[in-house]
Amino acid sequence: VRKFRTTATDGKNYSVIHYNLDMIISLGYRVKSLIATRFRRWATERLKEYMIKGFTMDDERMKNLGGGNYWKELLDRIRDIRSSEKVMYRQVLDLYA
Repeated sequence: VRKFRTTATDGKNYSVIHYNLDMIISLGYRVKSLIATRFRRWATERLKEYMIKGFTMDDERMKNLGGGNYWKELLDRIRDIRSSEKVMYRQVLDLYA
């Protein structure tokens, strides 16, 4: 748990408590409450999407340009995957050549 000072749109500074992600996940699966149930449903949807597709995305964050270098990282990862595909196709063609 750590407190950060943040400035709201009204110009006032507030102390906001930030929790460790591992702690949030751990508690979300142990606590019995409506909020924990919603968290488990959300987490299960994300895990299912990841297992089926191999990736999951936060569409709203991407639409709002994220809060960092998400686009650059995404493009770098796609380029890396595409270059791996080219190598694989080249190896398959070499087998039949």
